[in-house]
Amino acid sequence: MSVCAPAVVTPSEQRPPRLWAHLCLWLLVFLGVPPEVLAHDPVALLERMAESSHLLNYDGVFVYRRAGASDSMRIIHRASAEGGTERLMTLSGQSREVVRDAEGTRCFLANTGEVVLLRSSPRPLMPTEITRPWAQIGEFYTFNLEGTDRVAGRSARVVAITPRTADRYGYRLWLDVESGLLLRSDLINGEGIVLEQVEFLSLEFPERIPDELLRPAPAAAADAGSVQSLTDRQPGKPGEGAKSRGASWRAAWLPAGFKLEHVQRLSHGKSGPDFEHLAYSDGLTVLSVFVEASGHAPSGATGFSVLGAAVSFSTENDGHTITVVGEAPPLTVRRVAEGIERKP
Repeated sequence: MSVCAPAVVTPSEQRPPRLWAHLCLWLLVFLGVPPEVLAHDPVALLERMAESSHLLNYDGVFVYRRAGASDSMRIIHRASAEGGTERLMTLSGQSREVVRDAEGTRCFLANTGEVVLLRSSPRPLMPTEITRPWAQIGEFYTFNLEGTDRVAGRSARVVAITPRTADRYGYRLWLDVESGLLLRSDLINGEGIVLEQVEFLSLEFPERIPDELLRPAPAAAADAGSVQSLTDRQPGKPGEGAKSRGASWRAAWLPAGFKLEHVQRLSHGKSGPDFEHLAYSDGLTVLSVFVEASGHAPSGATGFSVLGAAVSFSTENDGHTITVVGEAPPLTVRRVAEGIERKP
């Protein structure tokens, strides 16, 4: 799944999309809903999942599968009134860590140093962030219960989210009966093929999570000597909408229901050239647009790049490289990219 107000990933990092930029986690539970309602109402289950990520402490190991490959990861989340703190770390392959808190997001990448990804407001690390009521999202998707199952030794209810049109993907979610936490997520194309899967292998709900478990490993922090940072040229106050942070570019075509959710003008440090980031969403799926002067975009960066469900398409327009990234059908991503134009 995508991130509705995603941590910003520069166009040069899109080929292939970084693992940590597309997974992290989805969440959680709305307490107080009668169990008999939850058992028969998929929307109530989804509301419980989406609303209560801030209420739980949890520590779990999950596996991320896509395109014939898999990676195991650990996530630690500590709840708080300020939005919580999360630490995500790879357990296989290249060493990577991401730490998110109220001050921002820090990504520790082996042999490359620290990359600070700025966003207009801190958000949890998750493939899905619901930005509209489920009733509105239901204009473009249907919700159905598909029985019960077990994941990581825990009982789960299965909810299918099916798109009403062919220009977006569907989902199948396994929701923990006891807590409401998302235990497994499958992202599915129009042919019913699972493109990506995130599944917990083990999960605990500790009463307390100490600070030391949320700090990056010493080796990861030590590698952060070469710091790369993205500087927001339009810092804005938390809660400011896209209209108050005007974009220079726009999408001439979008699938029904997609609206501009987020705009940033960024640069690579104080002296770096500006580029623009726009995020469009239907409330569930995100299409991220990056506009960068052609001379500063990676050479040969036009065309498609696909990793599991994550599709990237780049094209040239008016001296700029336009890159659109999203977990959506390739034709949708390409059509959006080819329709990005300067605002009059």
